[in-house]
Amino acid sequence: MRNWRNCRWACSLLLAGGVAALLSACDDDGGPVTRPEERLDFVTFAPTAPLLATTDTSFWAFAGRDTTVEILYQGTGERFLRLDLDDESLLTRPDGTLFQPGDSVLISIRVEPGRFVVDLQPTGLRFRPEAPAELEIRYEFADESFLEREPAFQLWRQERLGELWFLAPFLQIEDFDEIEADLEGFTRYAVAI
Repeated sequence: MRNWRNCRWACSLLLAGGVAALLSACDDDGGPVTRPEERLDFVTFAPTAPLLATTDTSFWAFAGRDTTVEILYQGTGERFLRLDLDDESLLTRPDGTLFQPGDSVLISIRVEPGRFVVDLQPTGLRFRPEAPAELEIRYEFADESFLEREPAFQLWRQERLGELWFLAPFLQIEDFDEIEADLEGFTRYAVAI
Protein backbone atom coordinates (compact mmCIF):
# COMPACT_ATOMS: atom_id res chain seq x y z
CA MET A 1 0.00 0.00 0.00
CA ARG A 2 2.76 2.47 0.90
CA ASN A 3 4.45 2.13 -2.53
CA TRP A 4 1.18 2.86 -4.31
CA ARG A 5 0.50 5.88 -2.07
CA ASN A 6 4.03 7.19 -2.56
CA CYS A 7 3.68 6.85 -6.33
CA ARG A 8 0.27 8.56 -6.26
CA TRP A 9 1.74 11.28 -4.01
CA ALA A 10 4.68 11.93 -6.33
CA CYS A 11 2.55 11.91 -9.49
CA SER A 12 -0.03 14.22 -7.94
CA LEU A 13 2.68 16.63 -6.81
CA LEU A 14 4.12 16.77 -10.30
CA LEU A 15 0.74 17.17 -11.95
CA ALA A 16 -0.48 19.80 -9.49
CA GLY A 17 2.63 21.91 -9.45
CA GLY A 18 3.81 20.21 -6.30
CA VAL A 19 7.14 21.99 -6.23
CA ALA A 20 5.28 25.20 -5.44
CA ALA A 21 3.22 23.42 -2.77
CA LEU A 22 6.34 22.09 -1.10
CA LEU A 23 8.11 25.45 -1.25
CA SER A 24 5.06 27.19 0.21
CA ALA A 25 5.85 25.60 3.57
CA CYS A 26 8.90 27.89 3.76
CA ASP A 27 8.84 31.66 4.17
CA ASP A 28 10.83 34.02 1.93
CA ASP A 29 13.78 33.80 4.31
CA GLY A 30 13.79 29.99 4.07
CA GLY A 31 12.27 29.52 7.54
CA PRO A 32 8.92 27.88 8.28
CA VAL A 33 5.69 29.78 7.62
CA THR A 34 3.95 30.56 10.91
CA ARG A 35 0.72 32.30 11.87
CA PRO A 36 -0.93 33.21 15.17
CA GLU A 37 -4.37 31.63 15.56
CA GLU A 38 -6.19 34.92 14.95
CA ARG A 39 -4.64 35.16 11.46
CA LEU A 40 -5.99 31.79 10.32
CA ASP A 41 -9.47 31.12 8.97
CA PHE A 42 -10.26 27.59 10.19
CA VAL A 43 -12.47 25.52 7.90
CA THR A 44 -15.78 24.71 9.62
CA PHE A 45 -18.38 22.02 9.10
CA ALA A 46 -21.52 22.94 7.16
CA PRO A 47 -24.62 23.42 9.35
CA THR A 48 -26.21 20.52 7.44
CA ALA A 49 -23.17 18.22 7.74
CA PRO A 50 -23.91 14.81 9.23
CA LEU A 51 -22.50 14.26 12.71
CA LEU A 52 -19.28 12.34 13.10
CA ALA A 53 -19.62 8.80 14.43
CA THR A 54 -17.15 9.87 17.14
CA THR A 55 -15.16 12.98 17.96
CA ASP A 56 -12.90 11.26 20.49
CA THR A 57 -11.36 7.82 20.02
CA SER A 58 -8.36 5.86 21.26
CA PHE A 59 -6.61 2.73 20.03
CA TRP A 60 -3.42 0.74 20.60
CA ALA A 61 -0.69 0.82 17.95
CA PHE A 62 2.00 -1.88 18.01
CA ALA A 63 5.53 -1.77 16.63
CA GLY A 64 5.70 -4.39 13.89
CA ARG A 65 1.98 -4.25 13.01
CA ASP A 66 0.05 -2.17 10.45
CA THR A 67 -2.74 -0.08 11.98
CA THR A 68 -5.50 1.91 10.28
CA VAL A 69 -8.14 3.98 12.07
CA GLU A 70 -11.00 5.86 10.44
CA ILE A 71 -13.58 8.33 11.70
CA LEU A 72 -16.78 8.24 9.65
CA TYR A 73 -19.80 10.48 9.33
CA GLN A 74 -22.90 8.94 10.92
CA GLY A 75 -25.31 7.26 8.56
CA THR A 76 -23.34 8.00 5.39
CA GLY A 77 -20.40 5.61 5.36
CA GLU A 78 -18.34 8.61 4.22
CA ARG A 79 -14.93 9.05 5.76
CA PHE A 80 -13.84 12.20 7.60
CA LEU A 81 -10.41 11.03 8.74
CA ARG A 82 -8.04 8.14 8.16
CA LEU A 83 -4.77 7.52 10.00
CA ASP A 84 -2.38 4.81 8.74
CA LEU A 85 0.68 3.49 10.55
CA ASP A 86 2.63 0.72 8.91
CA ASP A 87 4.58 -1.96 10.74
CA GLU A 88 7.73 0.21 10.79
CA SER A 89 6.20 3.62 11.61
CA LEU A 90 6.74 3.78 15.38
CA LEU A 91 10.18 5.20 16.23
CA THR A 92 10.27 6.80 19.70
CA ARG A 93 7.93 7.44 22.61
CA PRO A 94 7.43 11.01 23.88
CA ASP A 95 10.24 10.40 26.40
CA GLY A 96 12.63 9.53 23.55
CA THR A 97 12.90 5.78 24.15
CA LEU A 98 12.96 3.60 21.04
CA PHE A 99 10.14 1.22 20.23
CA GLN A 100 11.05 -2.47 20.13
CA PRO A 101 9.09 -5.10 18.16
CA GLY A 102 5.80 -5.79 19.94
CA ASP A 103 5.88 -2.56 22.01
CA SER A 104 2.62 -0.61 22.01
CA VAL A 105 1.36 2.90 22.57
CA LEU A 106 -2.14 4.23 23.22
CA ILE A 107 -3.03 6.78 20.54
CA SER A 108 -5.93 9.22 20.88
CA ILE A 109 -7.69 11.30 18.22
CA ARG A 110 -9.96 14.19 19.17
CA VAL A 111 -11.86 16.32 16.64
CA GLU A 112 -12.62 19.86 17.76
CA PRO A 113 -16.35 20.66 17.65
CA GLY A 114 -17.39 22.55 14.53
CA ARG A 115 -13.93 22.90 12.97
CA PHE A 116 -11.56 20.76 10.93
CA VAL A 117 -9.06 20.67 13.78
CA VAL A 118 -7.69 17.31 14.92
CA ASP A 119 -5.64 16.69 18.06
CA LEU A 120 -3.41 13.60 17.83
CA GLN A 121 -1.90 12.31 21.06
CA PRO A 122 0.50 11.58 22.60
CA THR A 123 2.37 14.73 21.62
CA GLY A 124 6.02 13.88 21.12
CA LEU A 125 5.39 10.45 19.61
CA ARG A 126 7.81 10.19 16.66
CA PHE A 127 7.64 8.16 13.47
CA ARG A 128 10.40 6.97 11.17
CA PRO A 129 11.01 9.45 8.32
CA GLU A 130 11.05 6.54 5.84
CA ALA A 131 7.73 5.18 7.22
CA PRO A 132 5.74 8.18 8.51
CA ALA A 133 2.19 8.01 9.78
CA GLU A 134 -0.21 8.98 7.01
CA LEU A 135 -3.09 11.36 7.77
CA GLU A 136 -6.02 11.96 5.43
CA ILE A 137 -8.75 14.52 6.17
CA ARG A 138 -11.77 14.74 3.87
CA TYR A 139 -13.66 18.02 3.80
CA GLU A 140 -16.65 17.31 1.54
CA PHE A 141 -19.00 18.45 4.34
CA ALA A 142 -17.23 21.77 4.92
CA ASP A 143 -19.29 24.95 5.05
CA GLU A 144 -20.10 26.21 1.55
CA SER A 145 -18.34 29.53 2.16
CA PHE A 146 -15.10 27.58 2.61
CA LEU A 147 -15.64 25.20 -0.31
CA GLU A 148 -15.76 28.27 -2.56
CA ARG A 149 -12.12 28.86 -1.52
CA GLU A 150 -11.04 25.21 -1.68
CA PRO A 151 -7.81 25.82 -3.67
CA ALA A 152 -6.56 27.97 -0.77
CA PHE A 153 -6.91 25.20 1.84
CA GLN A 154 -3.72 24.39 3.72
CA LEU A 155 -2.71 22.07 6.55
CA TRP A 156 -1.38 23.73 9.70
CA ARG A 157 0.10 22.22 12.86
CA GLN A 158 0.37 23.57 16.39
CA GLU A 159 2.60 22.01 19.04
CA ARG A 160 0.84 23.43 22.10
CA LEU A 161 -2.33 25.46 22.71
CA GLY A 162 -1.67 29.18 22.41
CA GLU A 163 1.51 28.78 20.35
CA LEU A 164 1.99 29.70 16.70
CA TRP A 165 0.63 27.49 13.93
CA PHE A 166 3.16 26.15 11.39
CA LEU A 167 2.33 25.42 7.76
CA ALA A 168 2.78 21.65 7.30
CA PRO A 169 3.74 19.87 4.07
CA PHE A 170 0.59 18.39 2.54
CA LEU A 171 -1.03 17.21 -0.65
CA GLN A 172 -4.50 18.45 -1.60
CA ILE A 173 -6.58 16.33 -3.94
CA GLU A 174 -9.54 18.52 -4.85
CA ASP A 175 -11.27 15.79 -6.89
CA PHE A 176 -11.62 13.76 -3.68
CA ASP A 177 -12.10 16.74 -1.31
CA GLU A 178 -9.13 15.68 0.78
CA ILE A 179 -5.84 16.73 2.25
CA GLU A 180 -3.12 14.15 2.90
CA ALA A 181 0.06 14.46 4.91
CA ASP A 182 2.95 12.30 6.04
CA LEU A 183 3.49 12.88 9.76
CA GLU A 184 6.78 12.49 11.59
CA GLY A 185 5.09 13.20 14.93
CA PHE A 186 1.82 13.98 16.68
CA THR A 187 0.34 17.36 17.60
CA ARG A 188 -2.72 19.43 16.55
CA TYR A 189 -3.51 19.68 12.85
CA ALA A 190 -6.02 21.99 11.17
CA VAL A 191 -7.38 22.64 7.70
CA ALA A 192 -7.34 26.43 7.40
CA ILE A 193 -6.80 29.33 5.03
